[in-house]
Amino acid sequence: MPRGQADHSIGKLYSGIVNWMKRFRVAGVLIALVVCAVAGPRIYTQLWARAASMYADLVYGPEDPRSTQYIRWKRGLNGNLKPDVYMAAFYLDGDRDQLTKGATEDQLKSRFGYVRRLEQVSPYYQQCRDQSPTRKEKTVVFLRDTPWMVVMNDQRGSELVLCKGY
Repeated sequence: MPRGQADHSIGKLYSGIVNWMKRFRVAGVLIALVVCAVAGPRIYTQLWARAASMYADLVYGPEDPRSTQYIRWKRGLNGNLKPDVYMAAFYLDGDRDQLTKGATEDQLKSRFGYVRRLEQVSPYYQQCRDQSPTRKEKTVVFLRDTPWMVVMNDQRGSELVLCKGY
């Protein structure tokens, strides 16, 4: 076989491999673009949410109702929050009534850890129920060892009252 002819076949083989690699590279880039377009927004959203959560926790602290830890606890997603921490945020939360309205005593126990009945609290807190004529004969429970009293109407929370200064 003449020398020029052998070089020509190797050149054809080489150019075929190069073309195949170019096509593969183009296909690889297209696949990467599709993967980035599909998974990218979700990954960036998760990263952004984590960064915002970390920032909010640094700025507000866990005892603030704007803290992501408290918001997750309020929505039922964070069971790891310590009771003292979420009760501190509960005091400052302007929308805290939604956690007790319509809840049964068992639901309040599962959310707040434990509740105290009227007989289990001090006489000072026992007087709180009788301060209003509308709740005089109703069943009440207190959230943990706090002055927050939940008035029960038909076995469901109907009113949240802070018992102090009466």
